Amino acid sequence: MLEGQCSNWGSVISAAVYVSLMDGRIVSDEYDLFGQGLEKPLEMISKFHERMEKEGRCKLDVVFTTSAVRNVAEAHIYPFNALRNKALQLSQTEPSASDTVTKPAHYYQLRRDTALRRRVLTHMFMRGQLEGFHVDHFFVGQGIVDYPRWVKANESYPIPFQEGVEPYVLRRFVPWCDERFRGYGFDKVIHFLHMHSLGLQFRSCSQGYAVHTPHPECTAFSVTQATGQWNKLLQLYSACRAEMVACTFVPATSFACASGNPEVLLQSYHTARHGMTRGSLPATLGSAGLCIAHCQCISSA
Repeated sequence: MLEGQCSNWGSVISAAVYVSLMDGRIVSDEYDLFGQGLEKPLEMISKFHERMEKEGRCKLDVVFTTSAVRNVAEAHIYPFNALRNKALQLSQTEPSASDTVTKPAHYYQLRRDTALRRRVLTHMFMRGQLEGFHVDHFFVGQGIVDYPRWVKANESYPIPFQEGVEPYVLRRFVPWCDERFRGYGFDKVIHFLHMHSLGLQFRSCSQGYAVHTPHPECTAFSVTQATGQWNKLLQLYSACRAEMVACTFVPATSFACASGNPEVLLQSYHTARHGMTRGSLPATLGSAGLCIAHCQCISSA
């Protein structure tokens, strides 16, 4: 899926790749990775990063993270928000003078292609070949975007907030995600509720859009239900919501450890930045093209 995103996005991508470790060995649904050490995934990521750089379609920044788990079930209680924070921490997309002066043709072409594709998208929507994200099973949350209005609108319009909504957001600054939300459920909902509680207003992006690619149901959903983690997340969500009403909420992250009871979650991360090749690596990088640092994140008890 990441390769497809790199091929279609054509700009900077900041991605977090995660594996669970049990007794120092990988826990994975992939047969060729299960029980392996870190050497194999590091080599795979390094080669993938190098290949994406050579293709030149996107500029890829990758952060590779690991955490120790006690059993296979725990490996599927995925640290979604911790990984979002890692990718967000890695992202660097501020425009530079060289971008605006020496490459005007690139951005002109990007605007033209976006406008052309939006017209195609509009026609497909009107013919019933496309539908709004998740409106088929969660209209209360996702229907507030009013997609029939969006396909006809040339100007941005306000979108009323509805608790439970999970929009795609484009903003220069966003708050950190609460890393205690681990497993399937409430991880994005609490983030957007936090943004709403801070007074942020949501508006449509008239000329921009994102296309969601359907994927198989992740194992985290069934494991979260079976292990009782869902009830813990529901209780945590209710507590966070009450704190937002009282204006005392602070998302628990590795960047604000005083906001919760910290546990070591992601033991280390390894980063590959765009523009780095095997022949032109800083002296601090290893031969695989990945640098290593240590971090701490928060998880729910």
